[in-house]
Amino acid sequence: MPPRRATSGQSAPAISANHFCWTCVCILGTSLVGQICLLVSLLGRLAEVQHAGEPQSSVKIANASTSSAIDVELSQKGLATPAAVGTSMDFLAVACAVGADQDATALFIRSYQRATSSELVLLVEQMPLESDLRDSGVDLTRLKLERVLPLPSMWSMLSREDTYIFYIHQYLQRMPGQVKIMQLSNVDDIVFQADPFAWASEQEPGLQLFLDEPGVVVNSGKTWKLIELCYGTQAARLHSKPRIPAGYMIGSSADLQQFVSDLVGEVTLRGACGNRPGVVNAAENFMAHLAHPGISLHLHDNRRGPVWSGEHVPANSFVSDAENHVINEDGYQYAVLRSYHAHDELWRNIQRKFEQVQAPPDFHAPDTCAAFHVEACDMPGHDLAHTPKDTESDCCAACVANVGCGAFTFSRSRRHCWLKRPGGAKKHNPASDMRCGVRVVEATQGLPPTGIV
Repeated sequence: MPPRRATSGQSAPAISANHFCWTCVCILGTSLVGQICLLVSLLGRLAEVQHAGEPQSSVKIANASTSSAIDVELSQKGLATPAAVGTSMDFLAVACAVGADQDATALFIRSYQRATSSELVLLVEQMPLESDLRDSGVDLTRLKLERVLPLPSMWSMLSREDTYIFYIHQYLQRMPGQVKIMQLSNVDDIVFQADPFAWASEQEPGLQLFLDEPGVVVNSGKTWKLIELCYGTQAARLHSKPRIPAGYMIGSSADLQQFVSDLVGEVTLRGACGNRPGVVNAAENFMAHLAHPGISLHLHDNRRGPVWSGEHVPANSFVSDAENHVINEDGYQYAVLRSYHAHDELWRNIQRKFEQVQAPPDFHAPDTCAAFHVEACDMPGHDLAHTPKDTESDCCAACVANVGCGAFTFSRSRRHCWLKRPGGAKKHNPASDMRCGVRVVEATQGLPPTGIV
């Protein structure tokens, strides 16, 4: 039987064009979303597989233009410290060596490595040779070298005593990993007698800062003049407050990083007074002696704390124990000695303590003064470095060991040696006990051995 036709008045439902198009769009959209999710999942899995097969780098240098080459170079030289990179650790020291004297830097590193097993990050402008570090007694496995980045224009006009804090700030901003307690410092005029982290770990959490000798206050010397210049009438709030020397701090990592960040911001903000030497220390004293939100700050006495600053201590008036360690009024060894250059006897003790292994008894050292023309004279200016030395031969040897040294002057009565850059002029003074020596090669290049000016 043929199908029955619909009667007139009954018609099949019709689908409109708009409804048909919207249905198509929904179907296609659902299909596209599903394909995208599948593609993302496949790409993520592919990245995991590739990452698992890649060797992991143990050194990170933040200079993007040279990081790859430096990573390879340091890895080959054994200068990387895996524990100090990209991991969590208890203690870490970060020290700025930009522009520092190489002998002072060597004393800093060697005394630090003898005092503590904690890692050290050294901020440098140029990568030193591995052989030079090893010859100076440095343990390369516990040292990480980090090349600093260029300074911004405002900071590039400051003195080296100020720029060190910006170099440290740069590193802290890109520092990998987490640290509980951190030490931040310059390397100039700082050595270690004991582990500073052993002391810091027993203190209340926060930022630990260390005062100058009792009686040395903020409102004296150039620090006060800078505070007045930078802060105007607010400077009166610091009147008679004890002075905090620059160059060293230790404490909880978060508090140190916050304080350094705020300190850099404060100096940058005070641009009108910020191009004078010592402005960082002026701002540090201002911030430390006033309420600083969010930071628990502790100040420690110079005579009874763990850190000694000898800058304003009367010459050679420190107290030592039987092993020549400088001790505080309570009889404990200071962990850190600052401004030891102000005390020649202390300087000599430190040098003797960190001398290289002694030569065998039958070894005859060459006459280091044979490389110099030495006579009674002085040579003002052109200073490279200075150091206490007991004999003229010791002074000659110090100049030979310093690649930039072309001459020296030595005082017998003061037992002190000044290393000189090439090109200085000699001066004769019959009443002086000064002796000066010029490398023979320098004398043949325009500085006559007998040329008394």
